[in-house]
Amino acid sequence: EIVSTGGMGVDPAKDPKSSGDHLSPSSFHSMLKGGSADDIVLIDVRNRWEYALGHFKTQNLLAQDPDTKTYAEFKRFVDRNYKDWKGKNVMMYCTGGIRCETA
Repeated sequence: EIVSTGGMGVDPAKDPKSSGDHLSPSSFHSMLKGGSADDIVLIDVRNRWEYALGHFKTQNLLAQDPDTKTYAEFKRFVDRNYKDWKGKNVMMYCTGGIRCETA
């Protein structure tokens, strides 16, 4: 692996559906604008330094910071929080590349 996934066990090349739905920028924006913390979980998949530089925030939603130094730590964030996300739309974003696809 060029970017360690930390054992996420996801391979979008073998299973394209494992990476979730890709939204257009306008669809992503519409969901953010119309959603709230009751129905949407917004996760910034980038590391803590990138999150500190800037992240999505709306009147009703604030992107969660996984507080990771490396992407390999993202799995621990998911393991700690996934039960709180049941029944909600989980929206994630990053700067592109393998982190977006395997998150």
